[in-house]
Amino acid sequence: MKIGILPVIPARVNLPGQSGGGPTGPTVEQIDNQFAFDFDRASRSQFIIQPTDIMTGATSFSITFWANLNSTTVDSTVFADWGTNPRFLMYYQKNNSWRILFNDAIGRGGSNTSGLTHTAGTWQFVAFTYDGSTRQIKTFVDNATPGLVNTAGTPGFEWPNYPYHLIGEDDSSATRACDGMLDEIALFDYALDEPTIKVIYAAMSGGKCANLDTLSTGAPKAWYRMGD
Repeated sequence: MKIGILPVIPARVNLPGQSGGGPTGPTVEQIDNQFAFDFDRASRSQFIIQPTDIMTGATSFSITFWANLNSTTVDSTVFADWGTNPRFLMYYQKNNSWRILFNDAIGRGGSNTSGLTHTAGTWQFVAFTYDGSTRQIKTFVDNATPGLVNTAGTPGFEWPNYPYHLIGEDDSSATRACDGMLDEIALFDYALDEPTIKVIYAAMSGGKCANLDTLSTGAPKAWYRMGD
């Protein structure tokens, strides 16, 4: 589905409280978290984000979110702009694990197939990080369980001004539409470390989640609360 076509908006659903571990390291306040959005794969429901220059020039980045997928036997996109270079794709790869691929206009970037799986019908916290100084791409789930670490093949990546981004959809493939719920999607212009990921995860409890604007290591450049 392209820009200019009215997207099918996913449904807002009540979100039960999730539990994490005790906070350590960096600090963050809590904020009420009552809703998530439920993406209908059949209708290819999505959000279009435009313009997308908020991260332009970043040489490191992180993306965090909560996901509750209906199935792990289909590809489910969280965040994408995959049509032409520059391009970006973050999704759950069917029968495999969480995966990220990205490059800029001249092909600098990398990919990571994490090896970290998802259990359908359960909430899971996911964090992708890219450190431009080490060129390492890391994936974490829940209480900072690390997946495979991959070194990006091309140095010098700078976040380009992507034409647009989609949440819940990959416009280049109808077979990668999200099947399930997404919540609290955040983009940072730096690589989150493990203690920071732990404290974000731990703040999800009792109907609340991390107020990312109060994160002591730095607020996100964008934060999509998905209904709250």
